[in-house]
Amino acid sequence: MLFSLDWKRYMIISGLAGALWGVFSFGVNTLTGIFRFEHGLVYNLIVFAVAGSVFGIASGGFLMAAKEVLPFNRPFPKAIMISTGLWLVLRLSGALLSGMESERYHVVTVETLQGLMLSLALGSFIGLSFEFFSLERAELYPAPVYPLKSHDKKGLRKGWTTGACAAA
Repeated sequence: MLFSLDWKRYMIISGLAGALWGVFSFGVNTLTGIFRFEHGLVYNLIVFAVAGSVFGIASGGFLMAAKEVLPFNRPFPKAIMISTGLWLVLRLSGALLSGMESERYHVVTVETLQGLMLSLALGSFIGLSFEFFSLERAELYPAPVYPLKSHDKKGLRKGWTTGACAAA
């Protein structure tokens, strides 16, 4: 079932991770100064967060659609592969525009490198959030086994149980 509750949940998670990435990329760009800002701080922060959530949802959607096809088992390397692939498609589109109208669109190597690093960061944000909020996380990391604290009349332990039963 393609549009299951899991799919919707992961789109929300990837949108939130993308918004966080947008704020992160705003901070990186403020520190590096590679791209010039045209507006004030609050306006740019909102725009970067909204655009980051759009990129996050797009990357998360491609990740959910291609999760069975990609060669890795964990979502972290899959998300990095998807976000870098999307960046590559956008970069090739920019190169095509540069070839058609070179005085308007031109290649800047520093911007290209920063875009590549930020796409890796987006994949990291989405991959880590998918791993942290994963529904399969309980299967990957089962509850630890603790001994029961109670003893029988002879002072012998009654047995072992999982952490959920021992806490109750």
